[in-house]
Amino acid sequence: MAQLYEKSFIRNIGNVTDAEQERLRNTVVAIAGVGGVGGAAAMNVVRMGVGAIKIADPEEFAYSDINRQRGSTTETVGKKKVDVLSANLRAINPDMKISAYPDGLSEENTEEFMEGASIVIDGLEFFTMPVRKRIFDCARELGIFILSSPIFGFGTSLAVFAPNGPTFEECFGTLPEKPDFKYLVNFGQTFFPTFPPYIDMEAYLAAMKGNRPIPSFTTSCALSGAVTAAETVFILLGKRDPVCFPHVRRYDLHDARIYIEDSRKKDPGQLENIS
Repeated sequence: MAQLYEKSFIRNIGNVTDAEQERLRNTVVAIAGVGGVGGAAAMNVVRMGVGAIKIADPEEFAYSDINRQRGSTTETVGKKKVDVLSANLRAINPDMKISAYPDGLSEENTEEFMEGASIVIDGLEFFTMPVRKRIFDCARELGIFILSSPIFGFGTSLAVFAPNGPTFEECFGTLPEKPDFKYLVNFGQTFFPTFPPYIDMEAYLAAMKGNRPIPSFTTSCALSGAVTAAETVFILLGKRDPVCFPHVRRYDLHDARIYIEDSRKKDPGQLENIS
């Protein structure tokens, strides 16, 4: 298996050293949610040679996932996402360690999920707030980074949460017992202080108000998976100092630009009169 690993990831060398590749091989990455964002990140970090991964997602693939999610085809509709992704990831690296949580995460099993991980990627559904807060709290306790890269329009935003940075409450405000519409909008705008002007904002707001799937696109998921996986490697290998929250990086394929924005300076724009 050692020779197979070397053959499979030999073309990583030059971008990383042999010693760095070995470090990735002995690293555990935890990914909460393996839909459009988390699934793309998972495939990328495994192709980068990460040797162990933990993935959690309670959902099965649906037809509405085919437009963007890794592993989603007409043949996998109705199958558990973690099962399909596990098989795909093991086909890339048969020797890798995979811990799958097909029932997803709860406030009770989050600590177990994150145990031993060197970094965690937040690919949770937009509305999954209590578990997200528990992940943030656990990451601080464990002293590890969290990467969040939600998508919007033809782009994505990357937020790096340092273990000694702002708390969940300082980032997003106190979590209500039942997060309301305004809390969720504020949460989303934390990652996108300025919304892309070309999107149909009414379609997004209607989905959020109705607790329905939010519009999403395959290129945005692919972009999110790429920037998240790259940042994962940069942090794990100490390649450079990350741009940490409250600053976020917004990548937009429509504008062909990368923006660095302060999440505290939110432009109300079309959201000024929401209720």
